[in-house]
Amino acid sequence: EVYFETKDYRKLEKILNHILVQNKEQAIERILSVSSKERDNCLNAINSNTIYRISTPTLLEQATDAALFRKSLLTSAAIEIDKLSNETNEGRYLLEKYRKAKYSSSDDANYIERQILSSCIDPLKLQKALEVKTKDIKRQLKEKELFIDFEQCDDSLIATIITKNNGIHIIPICEIDSFIQTSATNSKLDININSLSPILKDYSVVYFMPAFSLYLVNVEVLFHKVFPDKEFHRISNLVHFKNHDVTIKNIIAIGNPRYNDNPILLNSAVDRGSVWSPLPGTGVEIREIENTMRQNRGVSVACYEGTDANEKTIKSLDGKDVNVLHIATHGIMVGQEQDCQEAALLLSGANTDFETKTLAFGENDGILLASEIENLRLKNLGLVVLSACDSGIGSINYNEGIKGLQRAFRIAGARNMIVSLKKVDDEGTLNFMTNFYAKLSQTSNIYKSFVYAQDEADEEIRNSFILIE
Repeated sequence: EVYFETKDYRKLEKILNHILVQNKEQAIERILSVSSKERDNCLNAINSNTIYRISTPTLLEQATDAALFRKSLLTSAAIEIDKLSNETNEGRYLLEKYRKAKYSSSDDANYIERQILSSCIDPLKLQKALEVKTKDIKRQLKEKELFIDFEQCDDSLIATIITKNNGIHIIPICEIDSFIQTSATNSKLDININSLSPILKDYSVVYFMPAFSLYLVNVEVLFHKVFPDKEFHRISNLVHFKNHDVTIKNIIAIGNPRYNDNPILLNSAVDRGSVWSPLPGTGVEIREIENTMRQNRGVSVACYEGTDANEKTIKSLDGKDVNVLHIATHGIMVGQEQDCQEAALLLSGANTDFETKTLAFGENDGILLASEIENLRLKNLGLVVLSACDSGIGSINYNEGIKGLQRAFRIAGARNMIVSLKKVDDEGTLNFMTNFYAKLSQTSNIYKSFVYAQDEADEEIRNSFILIE
């Protein structure tokens, strides 16, 4: 505070750098001392607001480094802990024991997880794996590319702009309070995108990470209305965010589950999420994908429909090579209390005794929970497509983003995901997915294929689906 008031920025830079280094070390210590279920409550955000208020280049870079470090920290930690544990025989043994224990006893699972953390993980290795700095972002950017990290500064949402050769720019967007209260599905969200025009006009490709309710808003559509000739990429992996091509040798397509013979009718049979009734369009969808992708020489497509579209089918993929996983069904949030609800996909058998069913981790009850997906390890998973209503929603954590299906599949191994932020109708989704795979079969480029499908879709579908890279 003394250095701040006296504007002794040289000393302020030194002391704040020391504090930020300590904060990172303490964050890693906390991650390694508690189970994954406890991390959401134990890890305090690294506060960089004071640094953002002072616009010296060094302080801005320190603030940005701190913000990048905490973005998706717990998700990245879960992935890296798994990788580091697999480097030793003891780690692999404990990981297998841990995953089995999660099915039977959470207490046993927590105990085994702490064994993994204490005996198999080097804190320095973990910190190095999780360390993301401004220079790492700049290294990946080309001349006409820039990166935007949306962050909080005091009571405002700001955009932190990083380019390859220029300094860091901070641009105010809007007030946080009004922004948080905005409906997640409101496409008229008052974000002052035009305020970014002076910088964006000279760049052709934009990578960005959301914050707050932006995770639940199709920001890309808002961007394209102002800047129709630019590319906009929503990213989840700060370390490697420029890999748009995927290997496509085998595809798993799951659709048209047989929920049971007495569907629960709530509203309309055309939405993928407002009812538990059959979705025949999803069967057509996966067969269209099969026909399209089989034209690619060497591509294997396995379709699972009806009673075969069940939890066991997906869980049997654990440890296997899957390049593309496509699931077309209903997406829901389950749980009695709204604050404790969990994202899930409905599969074969989901309607059986649904209203009296006790949801249980590990049960093949037709309700695939996000926590069950996190327990899987899918190798070489370049793309997950969740062709379902609300498959991209969940509870919002400022640093972590959406805690739902997209986070679960990322932990399971997915590099790219296509999810929906709204209710989607059967016919519109079928057309969107058919166009996407038709283009993917020609280019193997996920982004170009996604943009093509969006251009061919109606406005409602265009606003619903997002690509997370």
